[in-house]
Amino acid sequence: MYEGKKFLDKCLNAKVISKPWPHQIINNTLSKNVFEKLKMQCEKLDIKRNDLVHIYPKDYKKYNIDFYDETVSICKNLLENAEILCGRYPKYRWFKNLAVNAHISITPPLPWKFYIHQESMEKIWSSVTYITPQKNVGTKMYRSTEFANRITFNLFLMKKNDLCFYKL
Repeated sequence: MYEGKKFLDKCLNAKVISKPWPHQIINNTLSKNVFEKLKMQCEKLDIKRNDLVHIYPKDYKKYNIDFYDETVSICKNLLENAEILCGRYPKYRWFKNLAVNAHISITPPLPWKFYIHQESMEKIWSSVTYITPQKNVGTKMYRSTEFANRITFNLFLMKKNDLCFYKL
């Protein structure tokens, strides 16, 4: 499917920024029509403003999210090209058996706090696609006057486990 190839190509062709640590900032990883459809569906989610919610692909239909095929396509392309993707970075962990964990995350607004945490050692590569709100500053999403949930599409190349969504 086109969406997975487009997502992968954007990741492979974007510049790796070295400071303060190797990372990429990539615009438009999803095609415009797919992103707008996903955004519209996410904006209609009826989620309390005080709950952190992860919607896994197996539950997309329950939340009226039509993004399953696109998620599969993206995960398949990432996993099949994991070595090339990770090889763009100067240092990375590697595991023999990899899989992709995927979910849509709804993070409540302030005063809710997502405490500073260290990434899981099983993860070797992460991607966060910001869906809504449109104006944000990454993980420091909200000023004290903003009261909207932050919704993101998250992907993690990681050591295979039972919770992973896509496995070869």
